[in-house]
Amino acid sequence: MLYSFSKNEEIIRLSIELDSLRMEVCSIPLPHLLLRSILLKRRETMTQTIKQLSDTISSGRVQAHQLDVAFFLEEQLYNWSGFNRNITAADISEIIYPGQSTTLSGTTLEKTLTYIQMSQDHPVIQSALLYISVLSLIPEDPARHTRASLVARFRLATSGFDIQGLDLFEEQLIIAKSDYDHLLTLLPQSDNATQWIIFFMGIIKKSLQNTYELLQTQKRIFSANPFLLTPRQVKILSLFDEQNLQLSNREIREYFDLSPITIARELRALTQHEYLIPIGKGRSIRYAKNSLK
Repeated sequence: MLYSFSKNEEIIRLSIELDSLRMEVCSIPLPHLLLRSILLKRRETMTQTIKQLSDTISSGRVQAHQLDVAFFLEEQLYNWSGFNRNITAADISEIIYPGQSTTLSGTTLEKTLTYIQMSQDHPVIQSALLYISVLSLIPEDPARHTRASLVARFRLATSGFDIQGLDLFEEQLIIAKSDYDHLLTLLPQSDNATQWIIFFMGIIKKSLQNTYELLQTQKRIFSANPFLLTPRQVKILSLFDEQNLQLSNREIREYFDLSPITIARELRALTQHEYLIPIGKGRSIRYAKNSLK
């Protein structure tokens, strides 16, 4: 079943608002390295939220699925962020059937993809259609909501609506679980996806507004305390991406060809600006990442 929809006044209005909002978010002046440090902190939250999407929607039951969300975000999506290209059947197949040779030939998803590749519809509309097409293709997959969000995110990424990987629309889907469940229940009874598209566009709008507030807050913090992370400091912080990881000065030095004095100076700067938290005393001191940063 190929979903149809009516491009009514509300969808047209939302399309214009989304384009305007994306431009506003992208125009916030932030130093590149500061944006990079925000992104590093955001991605851990994003990976966990996308993983939780299927669990939360499935009546709160934890589902045992083996989907490497972090891999797809890093290797499949972020590399295409801002590149306005068509999403292909191979892209989608890798997310839905990782490591398998399964094709999409003859499926509703393939028909939806063919339609999208020929249409001039707004990228968020295309993402909404891809989302529900994935759900209809794999109704028994416990990770179907997560896989659907990754496919939709791929289209958002290639059109710049993921804001370089900063936008977290899945968070809004979880918040709007009741409406989300209701609309998905209605879809099998009809091939009309108009209300779903309006809902999804509203989700992206709210998410972009939150991203705008996040960046504006970071801009104000930076203006009041203009400590700009150096490329080396960003790399040091990336060593702490694993949750609750603690590292010593010696362990950190193993990753860099630098003197103990240089590493100590960098760690002191990161500690003073509360990016790292020192634990212990003297030679036994270890460092942990500040989860609030």
